[in-house]
Amino acid sequence: MKIRGLFLLVLIPIFTYAQSFGPAEGFPSDPVISIAWHGERLYLGTQGSGVFELVEDGLIPSDHFANYSRNTVFGFNVVADSLVPLTEGKLQSYPLGLTNVNGTNFIVTEGLLDIQYSDYARVKFSEASGIWRFSSTELASFPDLKGGAVFLRTGSRLLIYSNEGMLLDETAFKGLIFDIASTQEGLLLSTEGGYYSWRGHWHKVGAGMPIFAFDGAMARTPIGSIPLTKILSGSWSSEDVLPSTHRGAEKNSDLYSSDVIGNIEYQISSRGLLAIQNNTELFSIGRSRGFMPPKPGNYDVTLVGDELWVATPSGVYTFANQGLPNPISYWDLSFEEDGLPVASLDALQIAPHSIGFTADIKLSSASPVLARYRFNEEDWQIWDPKSPVVFDHPAPGRYELDVQLSTRRDFYEANSLRLSYIIRAPWFKRPLVWSFIILLISGIIIFWQRQLRQKADAKLALTERLADAELASKRSQMNPHFLFNALDAISNFIFTNQPKDAVNYMGKLAKLMRLTLDGSRSTTMVLADEVELLKQYIALCELRYGSFGFDMVVDDEIDQFDTFLPPLLLQPIVENAIQHAVRPNMQLSLEANIKIQFSATSGGILVTVIDNGPGYKKRLSTDRSHGLAIIEERLDLLSKKHQSVFQMSIISSTMDASISGTHVSLILSTHALD
Repeated sequence: MKIRGLFLLVLIPIFTYAQSFGPAEGFPSDPVISIAWHGERLYLGTQGSGVFELVEDGLIPSDHFANYSRNTVFGFNVVADSLVPLTEGKLQSYPLGLTNVNGTNFIVTEGLLDIQYSDYARVKFSEASGIWRFSSTELASFPDLKGGAVFLRTGSRLLIYSNEGMLLDETAFKGLIFDIASTQEGLLLSTEGGYYSWRGHWHKVGAGMPIFAFDGAMARTPIGSIPLTKILSGSWSSEDVLPSTHRGAEKNSDLYSSDVIGNIEYQISSRGLLAIQNNTELFSIGRSRGFMPPKPGNYDVTLVGDELWVATPSGVYTFANQGLPNPISYWDLSFEEDGLPVASLDALQIAPHSIGFTADIKLSSASPVLARYRFNEEDWQIWDPKSPVVFDHPAPGRYELDVQLSTRRDFYEANSLRLSYIIRAPWFKRPLVWSFIILLISGIIIFWQRQLRQKADAKLALTERLADAELASKRSQMNPHFLFNALDAISNFIFTNQPKDAVNYMGKLAKLMRLTLDGSRSTTMVLADEVELLKQYIALCELRYGSFGFDMVVDDEIDQFDTFLPPLLLQPIVENAIQHAVRPNMQLSLEANIKIQFSATSGGILVTVIDNGPGYKKRLSTDRSHGLAIIEERLDLLSKKHQSVFQMSIISSTMDASISGTHVSLILSTHALD
């Protein structure tokens, strides 16, 4: 969620809840002589100033019992589910005590109210202490200690507890207690006054050189390590002493102890006691729970039954529920909009200047409350639940707000709340309005572009019709041109008294004219018809001028019956080759040849007409072949109409000495004509 706003106090909260209430916190100046718990609230009856009640920040006169403000309240009764002060009775002596349904102890002494939550530290022993724990396997040879046991040293006493917390044995020793171990010699105890073995109770088995610690088969002493069997029998000598190889665990200056119980690591440092699992801090025990930040020294942690025991140089602290902090007993959220309280975020005004929420918490735990929130499944944000969270000018949108409160840092089984609300923008900033405006403008633009496209299409259609008309005109120009040459040939046969040749010529001309007439009626001609027309034309020319070399090649990959060409396009080129190449060579008694080749290209075909005449010399346009000029114009019109390649090129020996005669090449995009 992108919020253009101010986040108030989003640092990790490290605060404590007051455990004691004295005069500075509103404790009455008159003696407190009675105490009661009702309706999740603590009430104190005073001698002469009525009833006081405990609120979050201190003690205040109770408005609910304002009519008792000058009375002495000796006690309280519950009548019909209502609390009734008693104005007659006997004074009670200090301390006055009360334990509520949550296990919280309220203790009143002269001028002071102490609160001890059920997760507050209990001091079991107040002497320097240490803990050893042995499993049932290690104590298998001691049937009276089966099931495992916890050995607790406090001062010079050693107490043995079962795993469930039952006291099994208590023994006082002279001097300090150094170490206990399950060895090959049995369960051994080392003290300042000697060595002891467990045989249902402790039996002294030796004395002399102090054993600071048992290291398997060796015993660490002030002068070094000595075999355990020899030091117990008293038969050791200086030759048995080895340098001690034991080194204390390397610790940083802040970490004093670390014990792993189950899958939780308990670390004791200057911060207090931390419970860590999978590199995540679950909870901490410090000053707020009565465990003062320790100083460097020896510390041990273990579980006895459902209690967490912590042995320190100043005593043994115990914590109920395995040390876990108590959960929050009650909490709720209150909301505000533009600085004013609102019942919820369900009906916010349009574009509020600010929104916020505050937590209302009732706690029965000595642990600090941790709180976090997030929007729309994004990252969690930490906030101090004693301060409000305010967002300035929140962005419009739909939001899912998740809020969690817990006394555990891993927020396991946290008190959770999910809210859905909508921030509405002004109408002129709403996406739906802008979507309509954009759609309207887009529709206008599309309509305008469509009108322009229709005009362009109409103009293009007109251009195509003009091009078709001009192509038809050019084709119509081809027919008279060809017919003029054919009639000239017939008249020549008649004037030279060759009637049979004239009749034969006229027959072939009639067949050729039918093909020509069919081609003139259409915009395209099948390649097979074009090939047949060229063959008929060559046959006419051989009747008129005599035989000459002719070859026509069509690539096999070209389908002659499925390939279309512009009609009457090749005959003028062949006619031009006969007039300007074949006839001059025949007049000079030279070999005369014409070759026509059809080759497939990408998107069309390549048509090449090759002759071995004297070559083609480009003259002024007035001198050029009228048929070639018409072909060039047709090709240019076809290119414009179909937006494809239709072009002609001429290469002659007069231009390139590496070739003989003239090569006329046509590139035709036949795919555009399909």
